[in-house]
Amino acid sequence: MKVNHLIFIVLLLYSLDGIAQKKYKLKGGTYNSGKERYRSNPGTLKRYKTDVFPLDREYRLSGWFASIGGTYMYPIKKGEGSDVTSTSFSDTIRSINTTTNARFEEKPKGRIGLIYADIGYWRAFNNPGFFHFWEVGASYRVYKGSADFSGSSTTTQRVDSSGVVVSNTSSQDYQFGNSYSDQAVSLVLKITRHRHFSSHGFMQHSFGLNADYFLSSSPEIPAVPPGFENIYEPSYHSQIQAQLSYRFGIGWRVAPTVLVIPSIELPLITAYDFENGKSSLPYWSTRQYPIIFSVRVMLLRRLRQECRTPTYKGPNDFQ
Repeated sequence: MKVNHLIFIVLLLYSLDGIAQKKYKLKGGTYNSGKERYRSNPGTLKRYKTDVFPLDREYRLSGWFASIGGTYMYPIKKGEGSDVTSTSFSDTIRSINTTTNARFEEKPKGRIGLIYADIGYWRAFNNPGFFHFWEVGASYRVYKGSADFSGSSTTTQRVDSSGVVVSNTSSQDYQFGNSYSDQAVSLVLKITRHRHFSSHGFMQHSFGLNADYFLSSSPEIPAVPPGFENIYEPSYHSQIQAQLSYRFGIGWRVAPTVLVIPSIELPLITAYDFENGKSSLPYWSTRQYPIIFSVRVMLLRRLRQECRTPTYKGPNDFQ
């Protein structure tokens, strides 16, 4: 996916965020933005009742989360190429010239991969600014995709012997399909900003880094057909990947201590292997873009309230 497309998507989501926030204020809600929302309180935050994270000072600033969902490999770039090779042979009797024209096209096809799952820990900042909390966790993901190869090779042989010219032409077509199922475990670190559009609804914008280790070996690469050696160069990403990503979610407080957040996650830049910052992954001669859809559950934790009142049991027994 091109960088300008990603920038457009991110800006669009932020504009929707602003529109939702404006509408909520117009409804007369008491939600305030910026530093007005936060006041220091020992061990937690004092927030307005319309806040979702972490819902007034009776909740802790940290908790656990888990997600379940799937992936989709979006086709970005098809593979194609053409080449003309020519060889000549001469002796005292004859002259032979052989010319080969080869061309191919490989079309990627996106597929849904099940499953995506993660689990981790989040913590809100004591003095939040633009970002409100960070999270760290581990995930398991499956990427699935395929590509169809079609190519043709035409060879013409011209023989000149004692003034007699003879030409012979032969053609051959090639078609085959490739598929893969990549499994990876990842370490994930993200930082998040959230905005409310109602007393129980909010939006989240998260930026972070995921380091992936692919469990499966590289997909089987078929033998390169004769005549395509110079133009068909199958490739595969490295076993260890690191990507900067963006996640957008719309969530609701469905219970006093439970938040549910459907989300979509998009890679922005591949940090390792860098590949000029491309965010898509190479499969054979094509490139495909991983998209993650998930539903996240975030748990809030209530503070333990202890009230230890002295008990009077007489003048000689005061506790």
